[in-house]
Amino acid sequence: MPRGQNPNSRKNLKRAYNGKGGFDTESARKAKAKSDESKLQGKRITQDLMEQSTPEMISEANRRLLQAVRHGNLKAYEIWVSMMGEKPQDKVQISSQADDMAKMDEILRQMGMIDEQSDPVSEV
Repeated sequence: MPRGQNPNSRKNLKRAYNGKGGFDTESARKAKAKSDESKLQGKRITQDLMEQSTPEMISEANRRLLQAVRHGNLKAYEIWVSMMGEKPQDKVQISSQADDMAKMDEILRQMGMIDEQSDPVSEV
């Protein structure tokens, strides 16, 4: 049977999908309620851990994390670097084509590929 031709899979899709580019309101409500409940449960777990943690437990966890880093655990290293505040940030530099062409002219002049009297590289 070709992919997507199974009648049961189509029936399952039609149950939640209203055909107008979205899901029917009842399915959306159920999905939101389920999502909200799992978010709340995660917050409860985090709060319970914070309340039950002692300075000794936190110190022991940090010691074990550092030990894992020393043994070459990459995920532990990423966590450690993040905790230390030294996580590198992704930076995007935007420049115009004219800036790039001027830099190219300067590089070519330094390499001796064009002389000082010649015209700059024409823009594309």
